[in-house]
Amino acid sequence: LMAFYRGDVIWKHRYADWLRHEVLVSAGYTETRWQLGGAISTYESRAQIDLRAEWDLRATERLRLRFGTDVQLISYKLDYFGGRPGQEEGQGGDEPEDADEKVSLVHSGRRFLPALYLEGDWRPMDGLQIIAGLRADYLSGIESWTVDPRLTVIKVLPGKIRLKAGVGLFTQPPSLLESDKVFGNPKLSPIKAIHTGLGLERGFGDVLTVGVEGFYKHLLDRPVATPNKTAPYFVSNGKGRVYGLEFSAKISKLGGFYGLLSYTLSRSERRDNESGWRLFDYDQTHILNVAAGYRFGKGWHLGMAFRLISGNPITPAVGSVYDAAEDRYRPIFGAINSHRDAFYHRLDVRIEKTWRVWGGSIALYLDVQNAYNQQNAEGYEYNYDFSQRQAVKGLPIIPSLGVRGTL
Repeated sequence: LMAFYRGDVIWKHRYADWLRHEVLVSAGYTETRWQLGGAISTYESRAQIDLRAEWDLRATERLRLRFGTDVQLISYKLDYFGGRPGQEEGQGGDEPEDADEKVSLVHSGRRFLPALYLEGDWRPMDGLQIIAGLRADYLSGIESWTVDPRLTVIKVLPGKIRLKAGVGLFTQPPSLLESDKVFGNPKLSPIKAIHTGLGLERGFGDVLTVGVEGFYKHLLDRPVATPNKTAPYFVSNGKGRVYGLEFSAKISKLGGFYGLLSYTLSRSERRDNESGWRLFDYDQTHILNVAAGYRFGKGWHLGMAFRLISGNPITPAVGSVYDAAEDRYRPIFGAINSHRDAFYHRLDVRIEKTWRVWGGSIALYLDVQNAYNQQNAEGYEYNYDFSQRQAVKGLPIIPSLGVRGTL
């Protein structure tokens, strides 16, 4: 069970043609409850306030600066009963109800996550753009400062060809559970990722743009559960790598029609401690997205989106043994994430009519998710001795009728 609400307020101000300011304040609350019989129960509540203030300064005709601050304030409560929590990724086919140690943990805490950033957009000559940035964060949960440099270079070549290359360091804190002083280890390192990319894009008139981009991400200091979940419970010994190619095509200004197609071929792998490489839980080899729409005029608009995605990796049960003491079968699991769910695909359709009223607009829309009622598999459940399994189906067709207004 999950419940949440969130509100946002944005203030924008232009001081002059060369200086603008934008402030975003967001506040929300989330509750999550989950229970598996009498073996596991979890409850997490989180109140969060986000503040982002950014200044946009045009220093010269060829140099533009953006600088600002991000601040997060988080207050949370964790209430847990069950086997001691392990790492959130790569659990494989573990049976949580069979944990040797049952723990009951209730804890609350706060996080303060301020950040400062600066980005320069410099165009030293026609056809060349250099974007350099620097971001500094303080992660209160692990009492650590991080500094992330980033650089992107874009070169426009003859024939409406754009060449783009980039490299950057990105960091994030461990999760609340992993860095909590009761559930986890507050001395973990920040999670780091070095992103690199090289791409080529070409335009054909004002109608069609196609592109291809290769990418590689090197992941460092990911939290890993300790053997037998003993103190300090988590250590920063996880590594990862993500690499692949992305192809895209965009159609615009073709009457009332527009369209976008993208296809990504990728692989994401992880290594914990000194173990071998394995797939991440959400590795997706193939990702195809097709979106299209048509504006008929007089406020009428039809849009649709189709997705075809490789199924998520799963850890299969390859056999079982009979436990006479408890009169039940216990599964024998194969290698972590060695099999996959079937391909996931669905079509969403939306038709909308907009009227201009009182200086704003009001729209009536019909939104149909999973329009052809595809019963995608989102995991499997086994029979009593784990000799047979059946797919757990995802959401059916979901039509919704709504009204949206703007001022």
